[in-house]
Amino acid sequence: MKIIGLLIVFCVAIWVFCDARARNKSILVALMWSFGTLIFLVIFLPLWLITRPKKNKQIMITAKSKHCTSCGEFYEGTPAYCTNCGKSLSDQKF
Repeated sequence: MKIIGLLIVFCVAIWVFCDARARNKSILVALMWSFGTLIFLVIFLPLWLITRPKKNKQIMITAKSKHCTSCGEFYEGTPAYCTNCGKSLSDQKF
């Protein structure tokens, strides 16, 4: 039973490290969060979940945003082709 508990704690610490790196934290900061989670899971995991920054890859949908009718990818401006599926955007009706 102890081995399963340690394995769960280790997996959560790895997830915290990967999540911190995905949210543009430096390797040192991500390692500190991961190590803290490894040692004090009950304290550091809730703190990370509360204080972690939002991901930078979120798309803000504005009035100027349009989407590809083929794949549904959002884009801004007037590109000739969809960057996701490659379909021509010039013949789409909005």
